[in-house]
Amino acid sequence: VCVIIGQGGAGKSTLIGAMLRAAAATGKSVAVIANDPAGENGRGAILADRLRMPMNLNPERILIRSLPVYGESIGVSGVSGQMASQLAEWFDLVLIETIGVGQNQTTTAPWVDERIAILAPGMGDHWQLRKSAIFQTADRLVINKSDLPTAVLFTAEVNEVLHDSRPDNPPVHCTSDADANATAALLTKLLKI
Repeated sequence: VCVIIGQGGAGKSTLIGAMLRAAAATGKSVAVIANDPAGENGRGAILADRLRMPMNLNPERILIRSLPVYGESIGVSGVSGQMASQLAEWFDLVLIETIGVGQNQTTTAPWVDERIAILAPGMGDHWQLRKSAIFQTADRLVINKSDLPTAVLFTAEVNEVLHDSRPDNPPVHCTSDADANATAALLTKLLKI
């Protein structure tokens, strides 16, 4: 069970959609729990994350379930853990997409095997990275949108901050919606967890 953490706009849903296409091509089964913030007016969540994920994949191998988040502080619905534990018995990989999280939020729970922070160029400099809880606690970092012109510099900043502040040296992957091979390579690593 992997939780996908990142700021709104980092490309979490798009990356998950690309991983679902890669999984479908290899015959692997993946379940996604897509958490979406509920509106303050109590009318529920928009569930827009699903719009960025393919809906025409084999329903026996790919499952996407949306959950509204009503004020939970860890970025996921309170039932995500129980649901993930049950789905893990049936699927090769379970991905939990959090709502867009801020600097002080992390998702740590006994049912999470790996926390994956999705970062994107233009979403802060090295000082922002140093004080970001998701950066400091992630088991794996993904620099998404790596095809952008600023991605090379951003990747260098991420590696510098990792060298200075993370002795555990978590793996860093670069992905882009335009690079199916990089996404497939990330999926392969996650399937080995």
